[in-house]
Amino acid sequence: MSIEKMKVDFFRKINCASDLEYMRCFITYMISPVITGIKPSSTVSLNNNIRNMYNTWKIYGEDLLNEFGLDSIKLKESSETAIILIYNRKLLEDHLLIDKNRSFLCKLGYGENLNIDHCLNCLKDKFADVEFPDESGIFLGIPIEDVLGFMSNKDCLFCGYWKVYDNYDRAQKVFRLYDNSKRAIISSVLRNKELNLVHKNINHIYRSELYTVVNS
Repeated sequence: MSIEKMKVDFFRKINCASDLEYMRCFITYMISPVITGIKPSSTVSLNNNIRNMYNTWKIYGEDLLNEFGLDSIKLKESSETAIILIYNRKLLEDHLLIDKNRSFLCKLGYGENLNIDHCLNCLKDKFADVEFPDESGIFLGIPIEDVLGFMSNKDCLFCGYWKVYDNYDRAQKVFRLYDNSKRAIISSVLRNKELNLVHKNINHIYRSELYTVVNS
């Protein structure tokens, strides 16, 4: 079954669920590449106009993230909406400390030390002034070459999960891993598996494959 057909079936199923179960399934789907170890973090936009999602998150979100061993920070919020960064602390810390990422963030005022909590608070401060700061891509695991290409307003090679400006083949392989991550989550929900069991089954299942792709 194609990923697009699976998405249709997935959303048809969760649309019949309670607000709590809808929130849990929707966010698990959105952060699936973080759960499987492909991304260090993902942003999720929550809005009370859609199934009272933000209010439900405020009550039950921490419990959901605890099931997956993940953390979060609110980058921007109003009374009815929020942009949440959900992250794997170890993976994000390692990613920010890659030399070229660290040098780039240092030039943007994130400091020399790059303590993860300091960096996240700096990013949150940037969100107060800019709708979506360019360096957010680094936190989301986007290659720095593509972040720089976007900032330079170059013509991209391809537009998928992000705009690709360099190493098209590598990006295509990573995009497939993203799709596989979503497929794993959707399949589990469609088969009525408990989300806490989903974590045990798929946590970091693609991490070694990602390492091979990035370092090939």
